[in-house]
Amino acid sequence: MNRIQWIGVDIAKRSFVAAKRFRKGFRTQSFDLNAEGVQAFHKWLPRKLQLQIVVEATGPYWRAFTWELEKLAPVLPVAVVNPRRVRDFAKASPQASKTDPLDAQLLIFFAETFDPPPHQPESSFLPTTACERCVGTPCSCGNSWTWSETSRKRRRWIPTLPKKCCFPSNNSRIISSRP
Repeated sequence: MNRIQWIGVDIAKRSFVAAKRFRKGFRTQSFDLNAEGVQAFHKWLPRKLQLQIVVEATGPYWRAFTWELEKLAPVLPVAVVNPRRVRDFAKASPQASKTDPLDAQLLIFFAETFDPPPHQPESSFLPTTACERCVGTPCSCGNSWTWSETSRKRRRWIPTLPKKCCFPSNNSRIISSRP
């Protein structure tokens, strides 16, 4: 019986650290959080049938990672876990220091203990925000960005796309006032 080999990925704003377990410990590697970095990560992965990736859903950065990875390897399962559960798990471990390589290794321990299920592919999520330069510009599917109100209490406006569109969400600055 083949065991799942978990790859722990700790994602930051501009980079991410991946860890994989070997018989005598772990190997970690740092990559840039862009298309080239995710391609290098995909090449770095071991070629095994029972491979699964685990990441924390911290901030918006995990979405960019899973989006790029899904384009490269759509069948590769990625488990996105709640950061609070991982933090509580870390408090129970004897490890006192907190660095990105150690966090990636901790994600492997967490996944081996709790076996989190893979998340829904990123392409099934609808984009909700755009940057300022996207407003009024057409998407490749023919839709264009428009303004919509997010909350009556806050009176904030953000650019949005119609429900069916091919454009991925990005990490650009969100507009907080109406043009």
